[in-house]
Amino acid sequence: MEQRRAARRQSRTWRSQAAAAPPAPNPDLETALTAHLPAVPRWTKPRTAIVMLNRRCNLRCAFCDHWEHRDELPAGAVHALIDQAGDVGVELLVLTGGEPFLRRDLFEIIDRARDKGLTVNVTTNGTLLQRRIRLLMAHPPHSISVSIDGLEPTHDDLRGRPGTAERAWSGLERLRRDTDIALNVYFVVTRRNVGELIPVHD
Repeated sequence: MEQRRAARRQSRTWRSQAAAAPPAPNPDLETALTAHLPAVPRWTKPRTAIVMLNRRCNLRCAFCDHWEHRDELPAGAVHALIDQAGDVGVELLVLTGGEPFLRRDLFEIIDRARDKGLTVNVTTNGTLLQRRIRLLMAHPPHSISVSIDGLEPTHDDLRGRPGTAERAWSGLERLRRDTDIALNVYFVVTRRNVGELIPVHD
């Protein structure tokens, strides 16, 4: 209980810092970030449905409160959404949370969506990938997106758990080595980590 109170206090502190006056513009950083953007961006994307499977999470992120909850979308509702998705032209199904790998029926959901002809992405904090590697090999989504929000100290601080960055990177490396699942990295940009966006990218 005391750990939960401390996490809430830390989260309030981070949110108050986020509400503070923005830092002064940094032209050098803006120029460097712009140089990493594609010259001709491609904005087209298949019709996508994003399904929040739960609001449970095993981390304590500074910019999110899902870890304070325990609810999840009932399995029957998830199955109905999948079954109806194709009827409205959905091509890509994104399974997110919370942390979707906390759901016991995640791989059943992945199989059902693939059987319906949907392209399946799972968006995750990456900390449970190593534990689920055998199941991922047996029931693979088409792609997995993992959140990496800075270099290791910054990432762990923002995510509220030590060792989070190492577990996420290890999971990505294992997936890259042992599966054909397409991998993406998501970076939640904040004032605290924007200066690390380029090092993480490179």
